[in-house]
Order: sequence, then C-alpha cells, then structure tokens
Amino acid sequence: MLLTQLTREHTNISRLLAVLEEELAGLERGDGVNYRLLRDVAEYLIPHAEQHHHCLEDQIYTYFSTQYPDEAAQIASLAQAHETLSAACQQFYALLQMVMADQIIPTALLTEKVRYFIALQRQHIVLEEQQIFPLLKTTLQPADWQQLMGQLQPLTADPLFGDAITAQYVQLATRLQSAVS
Repeated sequence: MLLTQLTREHTNISRLLAVLEEELAGLERGDGVNYRLLRDVAEYLIPHAEQHHHCLEDQIYTYFSTQYPDEAAQIASLAQAHETLSAACQQFYALLQMVMADQIIPTALLTEKVRYFIALQRQHIVLEEQQIFPLLKTTLQPADWQQLMGQLQPLTADPLFGDAITAQYVQLATRLQSAVS
C-alpha cells in the first residue's frame, strides 16, 4: 500500500535527520563535522524528496482533493509545505557547498539553517502521519487506491535505502548501518 511506503520513507528521512543532528552536535562541541556526510544527506534528500516522495504525496493529495472536495481543506496546504521544505533544504545545501569550497561561513548560520530544516521536516512528518495519513486511510476506498496506482509513474530504485546502494552514498549507508547496530 502507498501509505506503508510513505511511512517507511518517513522513517528513512528521520534516520537522515538524526545523522544531521549528530553532526551538528559534534560541530557545536568543537569536535568537528563531516561535511561530506552532511552534503550526502542533502544530495539524497533534494532529488528524492522533490522527484519521488513529495511528488507521490502530492499526486495522492491532488486525487483526494478532486474525489473528496469536502475533505480537501485539511490537506490544502501540503503542497506549499513541500515547497517550503525544499527551499529550506536548498538553503542549507547552498551554505554547505560554500563551506566545502573553503568560503568563510559563520558556523552559527549553517547550524541555524540545518536546525530549521530538521525542525520543519520533523513537524511535517508528524502532521502527515498523525493527521493526513489516517484521513486518507479512512476516506479513500480500495477502488481509489487502485485508480491511484494506475496513475502513478513507476518508482525508481532508491539509491540509499534500496537494494543496491549507489557509490555516492556508501559512506552515508555505513553511518546509518552503524547507528542501527
């Protein structure tokens, strides 16, 4: 079911947010930070969220709004929320690229942008999982889910959490695996 997939992706995103938090904590303690790891998280989230996860959610929400207009107000702001999340991730990624290009960026600014993104993403996941997904689950009928499945583009392989990890994400996958162990 699509909601199971989206919930699993939320779990994976939450794991990535934990990596960001751990790296920021190290930076704030003066232990240093693995900027490459931060970059890998952003470079995974930007295309995956925009071209896959949020795109899938937006398609479901659009269908829901069309088929159940009386309930549509509850999900009307989610497309804008996805754009806000994307912009927040792009902002911290842009700062990160400057740091990695040896430009001087105040640590507090980078930390602020990353923490803002983390908080925004966590709030968004809670909203969807506690309010939106239950609404979809109780409102959409099996025929709706079948119709949605027929409209969706085939899924591309996940380069980090899929069966084959892309070379770019091996270090990040190792970090995630060590966090689970």
